[in-house]
Amino acid sequence: MGELKIKATIILILSLMIVTTDAQAQEGGGGDVESLYDQFDSKQSKKRQKKERKRKQKFEEIDGNNLSSIYKLEPFSDIAVIQKRYLPKTERFEFSISGMSGLNNAFFNNLGAGLRLGYHFIEKVGVELQYFAFSSSKRDVTESLESRSVRTSSIVTAKSYVGASIKWSPIYGKVSFLNESIVPFDMHFLLGAGQASTEDQDVPAFHVGGGQSFALSKGMSVRWDILLNFYQPEIVSTLTSEVIKQNQSDLFFSLGWSFYFPEAKYR
Repeated sequence: MGELKIKATIILILSLMIVTTDAQAQEGGGGDVESLYDQFDSKQSKKRQKKERKRKQKFEEIDGNNLSSIYKLEPFSDIAVIQKRYLPKTERFEFSISGMSGLNNAFFNNLGAGLRLGYHFIEKVGVELQYFAFSSSKRDVTESLESRSVRTSSIVTAKSYVGASIKWSPIYGKVSFLNESIVPFDMHFLLGAGQASTEDQDVPAFHVGGGQSFALSKGMSVRWDILLNFYQPEIVSTLTSEVIKQNQSDLFFSLGWSFYFPEAKYR
């Protein structure tokens, strides 16, 4: 019995020692983990403070009178700049004068001049009145036909055109001119109707077109247009001598200047 008590006492003492050692080990390990977290937070805090100091230093180096130093703030790779139109048109009139040339008449050279007066309700939409006058001269092929007794009276030649159109300007941007300057431009489209005059008659017509205006200032631009007129004049058939209607289309190119008024008080 005495030996059993001694053995039991020894086992109890050893068990208590093991439990105490495990508890201390767990407490020590927990402290180590906590210290690792503390060290990590400390490093992150130091990094943030260092970054903030650099940012403040860059801001202090910026010269308010020199915009070129703004690059020191942050990279601009993700910044998009959307600018308004350089040449404002809302609630302004546009007066245009241009020289014109016919492009698709195989028998006559058509040269002329054009006048336009428009009003822009908003930047993209406006209305426009047009008046075009043309002179014509015979091409070599026409003179050759006449020398062979071929009548050319049935060939339709435009003399003038009066019309009105809706002007839509959905596209604008900038182009580089000879790497020397940046020129703002607007691209427009036209749809309208009017009256075409030939050598001996006036007939209803409609037209489509488009072009560009390159801004020289907020009150003037260089403008070019392509205009296609459709109409049905009456001609005398060379075969039956009967009067018939012919589908006619005239393609014109124009180049000139536009002036805008009143003076823009915005932008």
